[in-house]
Amino acid sequence: MKVIKLNRRDFLKSSALAGGGLVLGVSLPLPLNKASAKEVLGHNINAFIKIGADESITIAAPGCEMGQGNFTTLPLMVAEELEVDFTKVQAVMGSNLMNAKQADATFKHPYWQTQISGGSANIFFMEPLRKIGASAREMLIGAAAERWGAQAQDCFARDGMVIHRTDGRKLSYGALAESAAKLTPPQEPKLKAADQFRLIGQPIRRLDTPLKVNGSAVFGIDVEVPGMLHGAVKFSPVFGGEVAGMNETAAKAVKGVKAVVPVPGGVVVVAESYWQAERGIDALDVRFDDGDNVHLNDENLFKTFKDGLKEKGKVARSEGNAEDALASAAKTLEMEYYLPFLAQAPLEPMNATASVTADRCEIWAPTQSQGPSAWKASWITGLPLEKIQVNTTFIGGGFG
Repeated sequence: MKVIKLNRRDFLKSSALAGGGLVLGVSLPLPLNKASAKEVLGHNINAFIKIGADESITIAAPGCEMGQGNFTTLPLMVAEELEVDFTKVQAVMGSNLMNAKQADATFKHPYWQTQISGGSANIFFMEPLRKIGASAREMLIGAAAERWGAQAQDCFARDGMVIHRTDGRKLSYGALAESAAKLTPPQEPKLKAADQFRLIGQPIRRLDTPLKVNGSAVFGIDVEVPGMLHGAVKFSPVFGGEVAGMNETAAKAVKGVKAVVPVPGGVVVVAESYWQAERGIDALDVRFDDGDNVHLNDENLFKTFKDGLKEKGKVARSEGNAEDALASAAKTLEMEYYLPFLAQAPLEPMNATASVTADRCEIWAPTQSQGPSAWKASWITGLPLEKIQVNTTFIGGGFG
């Protein structure tokens, strides 16, 4: 990864984690590789730490948690350099702290240029998040040294405390947070060598596991908003199919049903409760025109793919000479493998909740794509991104 330099003006005193103590936001360009570095450089990603006067440590993580460990791994990268007891760290979803325009600028992925998680790419936040932790650590050490009238190099940090090397004096991060926040952040905080890691590479208890075991974790399907209605969706069983007919009167006669709303490829029944919406779907007796794909099956797909191999394709990369290598090989093998068309079906039913008024749209969703979700909401409602907020819940499977 390209070495990234911090700039003093990139440090922000953010109100996103307001409430006292030390709040850091660090803007860092994050190129994924040499080829993309030139394109990405200059596009910033911010991550936030709050150290409270009560010794609490809160880290706002970019991305989402869908079982891959982001809710633990991203805060851990900060905590490694910050020198804190990881059992005392609290994590929050970054998108939940601000409106969609702010969140997309703050937490956007450097490759996709929007807030999104996928392809294990959030691991590329490692160096920026470590630098954020190291910056906060050096500011806390500086605050302690200033209070003691000592030199910063005579002090070190460990487990949420700054300790004087000679006489063993100690001050907690909570006691130092307010004065540390007034210091100028370092331009080049010193990072640990890999052999100094105490958290990275070690078995760590995940921060989301207790929440999921005791039932307090909020998934998309758990969201309850006062006065909200529920929708049940019926889609064509065939891609490209459309509604050919339905008994809308019968559906609306079901208690609690408020509306029947057509959508591309299907229809939604809206009711006061989920079960009323489901009963409305049953009463709707919807019929579909399956369209041209009704006879599409594995056999037809395999034939299409095999016929496609006879056509000349585009060359994405050329290295060596496969034809010469095969011609001179002592032995060659030729095999064909087929995989069926599979559904990427998550364990949690696909869902989202939205509260829309004349001047605001707030969304709660188990989504990998906060940025695109906000753009879509803006397009549907006509509201600017400043008036939209995407609250990221836990995700019951990141498939589709």
